[in-house]
Amino acid sequence: TSRTRTDIYETIATRFTTAAAIRAAMASARRRARPALAVPYAPPATELERVIAAQWEEVLGVTPIGRHDGFSDLGGKSVQLVRIHALLVEALKREFDFTVLFEAATPTALAARLGAEDQPAQGPVKGMAPDRAGKMRHARERMRRRVSQQPRQAP
Repeated sequence: TSRTRTDIYETIATRFTTAAAIRAAMASARRRARPALAVPYAPPATELERVIAAQWEEVLGVTPIGRHDGFSDLGGKSVQLVRIHALLVEALKREFDFTVLFEAATPTALAARLGAEDQPAQGPVKGMAPDRAGKMRHARERMRRRVSQQPRQAP
């Protein structure tokens, strides 16, 4: 059905009487449904995963975001990670290294990584998505060990 401009103005005047109602309507208009991904939807399982998913939803405009959904699979761009980092620092009330966002591609992996920062290092985090930066870091570490194990030769 076609609505007249008067009908639209009347709806706006009666439905959107508070700033919160206006913000909610604007946010819902910017949201799009979760795309069809290779992994089925699984809701966030921990409070940290829920916080991460909520920030991703706000920045990416996709809802719902599951615990195994990949950032780039949802249409995420690296420039959006700057906003996500700022929102997570504010929500979690603690700083963390920005590069963690590039290394952990899902809410589950990011939650594991952020939780691991509070623990002593014990090796790679289970469930971490393989990525180029992580592979390069491990390759450099292996090279350092090899070089340090080689006997020194006299000049």
